Amino acid sequence: MARSLAVSWVIALFFTINSAAEPLKPAWSKPLGRGAALVGVEEYGRCTVFANKTAIQVVLPSGDVSWTWPYAAITRNLNPRDVAVSHACDAIAVPGDAGRKYVWVAQRSGALTTLSFTATPAEAAFDQTGELLAVGTFSGSIHLFTREGELKWTRETKASIVQGINFSDDNRHIAFKSFAGAGIVSVAGHVESSIRGALDSATDDPDLSYRARIAVFEGGDRMWLRGEDAIECVDGRGDVLATIDAAASFRTVKVSRDFAQVVVVSEKDLDPVSVERYEVPRPCRP
Repeated sequence: MARSLAVSWVIALFFTINSAAEPLKPAWSKPLGRGAALVGVEEYGRCTVFANKTAIQVVLPSGDVSWTWPYAAITRNLNPRDVAVSHACDAIAVPGDAGRKYVWVAQRSGALTTLSFTATPAEAAFDQTGELLAVGTFSGSIHLFTREGELKWTRETKASIVQGINFSDDNRHIAFKSFAGAGIVSVAGHVESSIRGALDSATDDPDLSYRARIAVFEGGDRMWLRGEDAIECVDGRGDVLATIDAAASFRTVKVSRDFAQVVVVSEKDLDPVSVERYEVPRPCRP
């Protein structure tokens, strides 16, 4: 009897372990029109942002379009990239380029604000409330605005470019980090630290060297990695917790901050053709 129970337990354990590695199935998949691109994701996956040649769409986790901003009616020949979206998904911030040194803040209500800069904007990010917007530039400056366009302050940093902007959970500090520099500025406007050049000092596990890191969870005990034929969520020991089959056509992978969702964009002949959203189970999702 004891042996029978032991065998049953081993069989159950075998299927439990292997079921964790079963490839995830997308919650939904939708085609992208020609010229469309994924340009933003709310950090907790509450919405995703897509752009085509005339408009930007904010899409809910269900796959339904929440609202649209027809940017071509305001400015033509804009190539939206790295669009910031508020946590409530009711506002977006669209940086311009060297020829259009603006950031456009569009709201679901229809309100539109245009922010002007002397340097080319590199990135924008909303704070935890969605009422403040930080903008970094290619000259190393950082600016804080209200979403209605009121400038709160401008600060110069030692970074050559201010990118990788994040507000702290308590909404008291703004951190930025990229290859071009890193720093921390208080929301009140005090530059607490800044340096020029800030490559990631973390070293990869040698056993994982053939896989590229996509996202690392806070604390580093979980990460999503891109391998030759799969996207895998692994723990600190390298054990696989979840898997998504990865075709060679995968172009972009976005992981929500809480590791609960993954958005994957596939391409064909260098053009994005479809997007899939995956809901991540435990234990990959803490």
